[in-house]
Amino acid sequence: MPISISQDLRDLISTSPIILPLGTSLQEAATNMAEKGLSVFLVSDDSGNLVGIVTDQDLRVKGYAKGLSASHKVQEIMSSPLECFPPTMNRMDALNHMLVKKRHHLVIMEDGKCLGLVGKDDFIQERTHSPLFLARRVARSTQISQLTKIFSKLPQTMQALLDEGISLREIAPLFSHQNDLILRKAVELTEKNMPTPPPQPYVFLVLGSEGRGEQSFKTDQDNAILYQDPPAGEEESTAAWFLEYGCLLADRLNDIGFPYCLGEIMASNPKWNQPLSKWKDYFSNWITHPTPQEVLQANIFFDFKGVYGDIILAERLEEHLTNILGQGNPIFFANLAKNALSGKPALGFFGKLQTQSSGPHKDAIDLKKKALALIVDITRCHALKHGIHERGTMQRLVALGQIKGLKICTELLEAYFQLQILRIKNQLHQIQNGREPDNHLEVGLLPQVDQAKLKASLQIIEQAQKHLLEVYAGGIL
Repeated sequence: MPISISQDLRDLISTSPIILPLGTSLQEAATNMAEKGLSVFLVSDDSGNLVGIVTDQDLRVKGYAKGLSASHKVQEIMSSPLECFPPTMNRMDALNHMLVKKRHHLVIMEDGKCLGLVGKDDFIQERTHSPLFLARRVARSTQISQLTKIFSKLPQTMQALLDEGISLREIAPLFSHQNDLILRKAVELTEKNMPTPPPQPYVFLVLGSEGRGEQSFKTDQDNAILYQDPPAGEEESTAAWFLEYGCLLADRLNDIGFPYCLGEIMASNPKWNQPLSKWKDYFSNWITHPTPQEVLQANIFFDFKGVYGDIILAERLEEHLTNILGQGNPIFFANLAKNALSGKPALGFFGKLQTQSSGPHKDAIDLKKKALALIVDITRCHALKHGIHERGTMQRLVALGQIKGLKICTELLEAYFQLQILRIKNQLHQIQNGREPDNHLEVGLLPQVDQAKLKASLQIIEQAQKHLLEVYAGGIL
């Protein structure tokens, strides 16, 4: 039987660890590992406290590949300080930690005693839809066609986890991380297929829902390329290389299952494939010389995230953004608020749910346009105003909820979560019935309890918009 990842870690502990003292030579350590048939050992200090961990990969990469001799000591290559986890840790939390932090083993401690280790393989067993199994397949992929197959299995993976009783609150970060893994590998493989290497360091940026880590099964491409400013005289050739690369990337991502952006906000568009200096100019102009239309178009760029390449370039752009936003810019924030108030939640007279009256989506509500996007826009406005650096809407709302006068954000957090649950369940149902997933929810098919949650969530959005209007009334009216 496959393991259930809604349980704790106790039954997964499969390895009694080797514990070697500081000062052990790499030769002694390697001999110990070979004799016991293990690929990892822990390191303790003179008092017996565990201070580090070393894997066979560390021996190869940090040791012998760097020219260290067999007489060098284990403390020169160990990972330290040591992270330890209780056996009561939820397997989903542990799995997410291993994926995000790229850990191969977790050290399990209880009452100051090391119970053993849990490795990646302990999670996999026969679970071909396990997130770790898919992550391993992504890492080993050498062709875009392989990534396409893996991407197509994500709905099955999520459904399998839901069937085990795992909440969407726990699953959502894993789903987002799987998307990021596939994107990174796609960018890596595409770069390798270019006839020449990149002429300058660069970073591949994802925007909008991808940047916020809030993808659904209906997520198109929103991405860009930011590269280091080339030396004088090399501007045209550098731009030509990155544009060719951006066009190839857009095609490959579309092949995998990320549709082209209809608004052409992709690295294949020369406007969104620029050096750092140009990106700084973009953000400076959007903030210091804003127009309502420009702010509307630029909204998703304020959710950018670097996923592949020289991440420090994205950090430099973030620093520039922080500096400009810190200068006040009341007109920019007024326009940002005005945009967040331009749409209305799907509520009619007397607070009744308002569905579409005609067309292919008659009696349905567009959960993205009439609910979720409104929360995203409200939250982004408050987050940028208050210097919140988080990208995800839920993370932004948690941070904002701690600020005096923004209690409404705590209520918005619960509303956002409930709406995301409804959207993902609806899209999984559509996929299972052979339909293309979309954001239209047929209200009449919902149980009464879910209709009540939907209505309550929309009413909270309405209240949050009124609060936003009060805060920025002087600039909007």
